[in-house]
Amino acid sequence: MKKCITIVLIFFSLIIVFIIREKQNNIKCKINSLEEEKEYYFNSYQELKKKNIKLYKLDDNQNLVEVKSSWDIIVSLGMILSYGESKRNFFDSKKVVLSKMLGLEKNEKNILIYIPKEKEKDILSKASKYQKMNACSLMEILKN
Repeated sequence: MKKCITIVLIFFSLIIVFIIREKQNNIKCKINSLEEEKEYYFNSYQELKKKNIKLYKLDDNQNLVEVKSSWDIIVSLGMILSYGESKRNFFDSKKVVLSKMLGLEKNEKNILIYIPKEKEKDILSKASKYQKMNACSLMEILKN
């Protein structure tokens, strides 16, 4: 009887461990839209492309550049995804769409921006007028 109870407990423990590991291994990112009260969840850059969502980031020279791959997202957030890492979720700012790693120190180049399609040309043309653009001036452009 004791062996049976022990086996059942081990079995359920293994199931629980498996479920927890699966949840940790999913890269789940959240971005809020600038204009709408809409949230986008995605597991990969390919999923974003299917939804026609473009992300922009500030490069080392503070220029606004389009994010081209999952690697860009990882590098722009200054994070290294290691297997089983649990802090993969992003949190967002309401006014400007900034996605930052949990616990990441504030750093101007660690910014990911979602620009609504209808405002894309206008915002990018304003942004291109700046040779060097910091996060504050970018936020001002996005607010207007």
